[in-house]
Amino acid sequence: MVRLELLRRQRPGEAAELCRLALQLEPDHVDALTLGAVLALQGRDAHQAVALLDRALRGAPDNPAIHYYRGNGLRALGAQHAAIASYDAAIALNPELLAAHHNRANAWRDLGEFAAALAGYDAILAMRPDFVPALKGRADALQELRQDEASLASYDAAIALDPAGVELLNNRGNLLRRMGRPGEAVASYDAALALDAHNPVLFSNRGAALQDQGQHQLAMDSYARAVELDPERAEAHAGGAAAAQALGCVPEALAGYARAVAIRPDLVEAHNNLGNLQAALGDYGAALQSYDRAWALQPDLQGLAGMRLHAKMQLHDWHDMDARIDELTAALGRGVPVANPFTVLALPAAAELPRRCAEV
Repeated sequence: MVRLELLRRQRPGEAAELCRLALQLEPDHVDALTLGAVLALQGRDAHQAVALLDRALRGAPDNPAIHYYRGNGLRALGAQHAAIASYDAAIALNPELLAAHHNRANAWRDLGEFAAALAGYDAILAMRPDFVPALKGRADALQELRQDEASLASYDAAIALDPAGVELLNNRGNLLRRMGRPGEAVASYDAALALDAHNPVLFSNRGAALQDQGQHQLAMDSYARAVELDPERAEAHAGGAAAAQALGCVPEALAGYARAVAIRPDLVEAHNNLGNLQAALGDYGAALQSYDRAWALQPDLQGLAGMRLHAKMQLHDWHDMDARIDELTAALGRGVPVANPFTVLALPAAAELPRRCAEV
């Protein structure tokens, strides 16, 4: 109890010293091994935690807490299936151990098994309908499963129980935006900002929702606030650039896209949007470089292949043109929207390409 109290008071140094002394006297002391593992997890040393818990289990195989903490350690190591097995063992020993149920569902979510995660969250809510983390997890899983109305209902239920849940309000806003309800999304972000006025993620997401509404100046202002709070937030730079472009502020747009890809070279949409702006300005050499960077990241990005070929044609670069047009034609045949009808009209290709683009 003393050790646990020290840990509860966030005096891990003293708790660790007690564990060390206890294990010197009794190397298989279960409580000391378990508490040492908890401290290791707090210190992000999952390997050490799992090793200590394996030793603890040899002395107390029927202790559900040890199985639970071992699951946490394995999950931190990315061994999700093994973690689930540990959580199952904990639940078998103590079916009411909500934390084990919850982290088990989270592990299924980590694996991308959202139906299994949903079943886990539902099992928790059958025991505790007011367990907010499970309501949030359920909403997140339903969103991944594209069950948007059910997801929204779960977010609303969670927010009713936890009105100060900033992450809940943010996730709800993201869902509403995806559902094509940007006005409601802005209201959700605003509610979150009333609780956390210095959150750059909220300002960035709010900017995107305002942009969806065509309120480009307000969007630009929101993105600017996000960048002020977090100058390294690439998505905010890219979003602000798109808003600036819509307002005709070309130098600001070029600078914003350039800053975004400098921070996040893997931000494919920013490379593509920069290429589109450069092409619109007639700078096809720079546009092709931007398209090539986007192409290296995601060659099937909507519209990219067509715009890239168009830039090459403008530069009189006919190298591999026939092969690239064949690739574009094949992609369109598979239903991949790699070009738009107006772009391919300029390409030296078969007459049916524009029709195929329109159909995709």
